Amino acid sequence: MDIIAHEYRILLFLNSCPAIRSRQIVPRVYELDSFTIGTQELHYIITDYCPGTNLGKYLGRLRSSDAAAVGTQIALFLDNLHRLGLIFGDLKPSNVLYDFKKRTA
Repeated sequence: MDIIAHEYRILLFLNSCPAIRSRQIVPRVYELDSFTIGTQELHYIITDYCPGTNLGKYLGRLRSSDAAAVGTQIALFLDNLHRLGLIFGDLKPSNVLYDFKKRTA
């Protein structure tokens, strides 16, 4: 529970930052909850639905315009995090969702 509770607090913090919220790149977070199956307790965070495709599925197949848009958005997001004194420590294609229908830079 400690790890997911920490992630929940980070999401709440990011939701409260105008520079992050205005870019609409972090889902709104609503609640941290849990349920039990047998003897195992499972925890989850309720957020807005995040449409998009895992970029790991598109490695080496992105059009240059899509790669530029993705790179620009990631750079802006990381810049905003760094200005808040935060570091995103697990940046990899499989951790990035991109909505190809909503291309904005």
